[in-house]
Amino acid sequence: IEAVLFDTSTDPTTEPVETDPVGELDAMMSIRGVETIFRIHRPDEAGRTESALIMISTPGAPTRLVQSPFKGLPSNGPLAIGAIDYDDKGGVIFSGVSEVEGRVRLYVANAAIGETRVGVDGRWTYIASSVMPLGEYDVRAELLDGVDNPVVTVPFERLPPMPQSESDDGSLSVSFSSYRWQIRRSLVGGGAQSTVIFAPE
Repeated sequence: IEAVLFDTSTDPTTEPVETDPVGELDAMMSIRGVETIFRIHRPDEAGRTESALIMISTPGAPTRLVQSPFKGLPSNGPLAIGAIDYDDKGGVIFSGVSEVEGRVRLYVANAAIGETRVGVDGRWTYIASSVMPLGEYDVRAELLDGVDNPVVTVPFERLPPMPQSESDDGSLSVSFSSYRWQIRRSLVGGGAQSTVIFAPE
């Protein structure tokens, strides 16, 4: 895998920080059946490995986070948001967990786009197409549990489609900040798949 690491760290509550130069990314990929396992480590300034991410990607299914560099998920009470996956064609998969039964309503830039039910295993998934405009905006999940209706909000960014000249070269890139990692990988045949994970609120 060719891997490129970008630092996009900005904190909305402070002045923008100077961007670090592009550094080396310790990334490994292994294939197990239809699953692709990614192990990604961000080196610190001393060259030591830190902030390990381990995730499992399966075509047509949400990315499973085995280990988050943030040591947890954005959550509010029983509700949590996991990874958000999207591709260059506009397809998107939202996922998360809930400790209680109910339905989860999703909002993109304050507009409701649909609902899904929490499964018996406590996981929820919502698959949609052409609902995510380019740019940065909030994505919100609301648990309709008939009691408190807890809400979790994350700062999402959808990147523009990968240039055709770069979309079939097997590259893997990671943009990271103190509150979000975005992992983008080119696909065989063209296009790209992106996975966005978030820090706890």
